[in-house]
Amino acid sequence: MIMDVKGPSPAEFLDGALRIGVASLFFLSVKAALIVGPGRRMLESIISTNKRLVTKQVSHLVSQTASRVVGFLHNAIQVPFALYLLSDETMQSDHIYAFTPMSQLCMCITAGYFLVDLLICIWKYHEEGPLYLMHASFAFVLFAHGVISNLNHYYGAAFLMWEVSTPFVHLRWIMHKMDMGTTKIYFYNGLLMLLTFFGCRCVWGMWVSYDFWARTARELVSPTPGGFPPVWAYIFRLANVALTVLNFYWFSKMVAKAAAFLVAGAAADQNMQEKGE
Repeated sequence: MIMDVKGPSPAEFLDGALRIGVASLFFLSVKAALIVGPGRRMLESIISTNKRLVTKQVSHLVSQTASRVVGFLHNAIQVPFALYLLSDETMQSDHIYAFTPMSQLCMCITAGYFLVDLLICIWKYHEEGPLYLMHASFAFVLFAHGVISNLNHYYGAAFLMWEVSTPFVHLRWIMHKMDMGTTKIYFYNGLLMLLTFFGCRCVWGMWVSYDFWARTARELVSPTPGGFPPVWAYIFRLANVALTVLNFYWFSKMVAKAAAFLVAGAAADQNMQEKGE
């Protein structure tokens, strides 16, 4: 359906907030199940296979690993969900105002996930740092606005495609902590991480950003009565620029680390050849 353009009523705002709260409780419950009881023991047993880690390090890594497992669960649910929405004719008919019951559910799930992510980034700021806090803040605000206003659901699904690369990022982190940095699977996972990150976040992200800026430009020039508020259009644009710059910054760091990894590997091979001679 195409939205009957008007601002959300207090009841609609409360309903959206409650639905986001329920989604966030789901992800919090999953994380809680992984950091206490059998879930914690399972993660500890896996992490402890790296004999270089002391008990304190293992305990610290359990919470970080649990967060990445929760992120993987979110991506496993939402990436196929978003692909389905992008193929929906209703969603394709209007990238700003179209929504369906399924798109409402999709936006709600991701808003709940990023609320949890935001709270963790605030609580663990000394570990996560300002960039992850900025990412979580913008992501939560944009998806929460989509839940409450029923606007930009197409773009919500489109930008969820960024998350295709995230499982490879998480797996790389886990393998690094498990002292698997010299294995072939680490290398191939890193290659897939680079390819998916560049393809989904840089190339696809720039195309969707162009589409968003073009359509919001028309909306700002000829506003739909009671439609997408200009102030929110500019907030979305600011977030888009910030997150796009962040993606390219992260990609540059990945390329630099990959280059250093390859150079180190080549140097090691050269040393082995010289010793053999």
